[in-house]
Amino acid sequence: MASTSSFVLAAVVLLNSVAWGLEDTSKCQLPRNASIFGFEVLPGDGWDNLKNEIRGRVILRNYSLCQMTEDGQYLIPNGVFAIPVKSSQVELYSQLINNWMNYSSDTAASINLDGSISIDDLPINGKFSLDFQGVKGHQVNDDSVTMKVKARYVQYSAKLQPIMSLDPSFMARVSSIAQHIQFNRTASAKYESQLLVRDFGTHVVTSIDAGAAIVKLDHINRSLLKDSSINRYQLSLVASSDLFHAGGTGTVDSTTMQKYYSALTHSSVNTYGGPIYKPANFSINDWVDGIQDNLVAVDRSGDPLSFFIQPKLFPNIPVSTVYKLASQIDQAIKAYYKYNTHKGCTDRDSPNFNYYANVDDGSCSHNITGMVFGGMFQHCNESGEIPNVCQNLESKNPLTGDFSCPEGFDITPLFTDHESFTQTRKVCSKYMVFWSKCHEETVYGSATFTSYWCAAKGQFAVPTGFLFGGIFSDTISNSVTQQKNCPPYFYPIKTAKDLSVCVTNDFENGEKYSMPFAGFYSCQNGNPVTNGLDTTLNTIKSCPPGYSQHLATTENECDLMYCTRPLTIPASPYVSVHRPPFMRPPLETNQTSDFLVSDDGQEWTQLYSVDSTFNGFNGTVAGWIVNDGTNLNMESLLASKHASSQNTDDKTASSDNGNFFGKDDPMATGKTVDFHGVSASHVSFIVGSSVAATLFCVLFTTILLVIFLRSKRGNRYQRLEEGVQRPNKH
Repeated sequence: MASTSSFVLAAVVLLNSVAWGLEDTSKCQLPRNASIFGFEVLPGDGWDNLKNEIRGRVILRNYSLCQMTEDGQYLIPNGVFAIPVKSSQVELYSQLINNWMNYSSDTAASINLDGSISIDDLPINGKFSLDFQGVKGHQVNDDSVTMKVKARYVQYSAKLQPIMSLDPSFMARVSSIAQHIQFNRTASAKYESQLLVRDFGTHVVTSIDAGAAIVKLDHINRSLLKDSSINRYQLSLVASSDLFHAGGTGTVDSTTMQKYYSALTHSSVNTYGGPIYKPANFSINDWVDGIQDNLVAVDRSGDPLSFFIQPKLFPNIPVSTVYKLASQIDQAIKAYYKYNTHKGCTDRDSPNFNYYANVDDGSCSHNITGMVFGGMFQHCNESGEIPNVCQNLESKNPLTGDFSCPEGFDITPLFTDHESFTQTRKVCSKYMVFWSKCHEETVYGSATFTSYWCAAKGQFAVPTGFLFGGIFSDTISNSVTQQKNCPPYFYPIKTAKDLSVCVTNDFENGEKYSMPFAGFYSCQNGNPVTNGLDTTLNTIKSCPPGYSQHLATTENECDLMYCTRPLTIPASPYVSVHRPPFMRPPLETNQTSDFLVSDDGQEWTQLYSVDSTFNGFNGTVAGWIVNDGTNLNMESLLASKHASSQNTDDKTASSDNGNFFGKDDPMATGKTVDFHGVSASHVSFIVGSSVAATLFCVLFTTILLVIFLRSKRGNRYQRLEEGVQRPNKH
């Protein structure tokens, strides 16, 4: 059968950029004595839609066209158009917010309404922003409602053009992920996609309303709403009086004013753009006059980050890979949402209220009884040539000291997984007399492990088993401590790959740190507690009524969930967000591929197979260049590729860094040395050199031995001569 070879047959895509156009606006020819400023409120940045924070830049900013806003006031980059809002209207309104779930952002309301990224159609956009959590904390801790008074003025609306260029930093990161996908390094692609979401956010801002806003938030005790002599309209007038001087003595009576300020628990005024707020002599008219030179974003719109992974924006990457790339990034965004979606009761008047919940699951009306936990253990079986691969994947139940459950509990499987391991060993053997030949061997091992937990068969009259103190891992914090550790009096039980379950049987001291527990389940096994502690029935993959599901970890696309509900309200109202990545950095080796990718991931060249009898091109090959502009020698490239297809590396000894066998250093390449590819002349040279060196050593040793023996014999003659002459001296 004829062998085949591969060679490069593709043009290299060059990324042309204007040398001065990235941020430099100095070369734009502006009218003489014109006061023109660069427009600062621009779309194109990444956006974290959970925290409402700007992330890394996604869209390239290039001022080579020297574009201006339509009114000629501001310089804007290519691919952006800004429309002046020809209106002098200032929006003034007030709002009574009974529940923090109805609160909306003052600078990102539109992008928070985007429902394209959600888990089970339950969006949590903006729920981890500082302003949202501040309002929530005041309402819960002060038992208050919120009066919001706002003035908003929009002067420009800036939008992205459909045709755009991506920022080089973002392109490099995305191209690296695409390279992992093309080389079948799935875990690395997943890991770097999660890092991309961490650094560039979940969305890209495509439209911005530029202007200014001033917002006043008053938190008043809920008891004021029960006063029948005060209606919501009067509350709005009182709240607006300081800001807009509305509602004088003829509009709101002094009694209502006194009741309002007596119930006031907290008040704040926030400004976004415009002049500095001065409470003593504040005037809304003066504030509007100072907006022109202090524009900021007062609203944003955008699309998910994965929407910008399109073939037209990555023409040098295969189309099929681009679609896989977009899907990978979309999965990373959804993982970010999934790890931060906390279902539970959001009614603060319910005994089942869960402060951490950002999605109501209807559990407010259920009666909840405490359930006991019988511990966990994990069994592991190993195979292959690598020893002790189960060492970190095996754990016993502390209650029994074995792979078992205590009396009164049933063994319940949770999750089964498989993990592979690879090691490289250096193997050496004697060669000739003075040399050794070495090569690397790759050995493999695997571990199959199953996690179990102990479900109670029924209720216990006395406290039995463990209290549950939350879960944490290398990437996820414990909701009890908000850190990657266990609360006081608790200790971790290892399960899955890197999951730690906090438990204690110190009921007296640990109860105040514990959480009501109602079982585990995964994509593989259900939760018997949902069946009313009947472990004989087919278990359901859900939590019992009154308990909320929480994501513990995800292993090989399988979610591990636990059922609980926090009883305590945290000391700080700010709940930390679980940020990517949600996995350890993977260790993967390169795989063979039909594509040649440059170091920076920007140039992708497809390799086509040809018959081994191909002898090169006829005539002169023109038009093929590499990135530095030099000609690409196709015949040399073909010969090099043809040689590599035969798994040989016929290089001279001088080009192999002292390796006599004509192969690269296996420690550098990670591949087994193949001695069958050494040429006959090369072998003859090595053998001849070895024989000559051996003969030289034998001859040299013989000469040294003869010299030594002759020297010793001469010393003996001298001693005999002295012995004969000594008696004559007497």
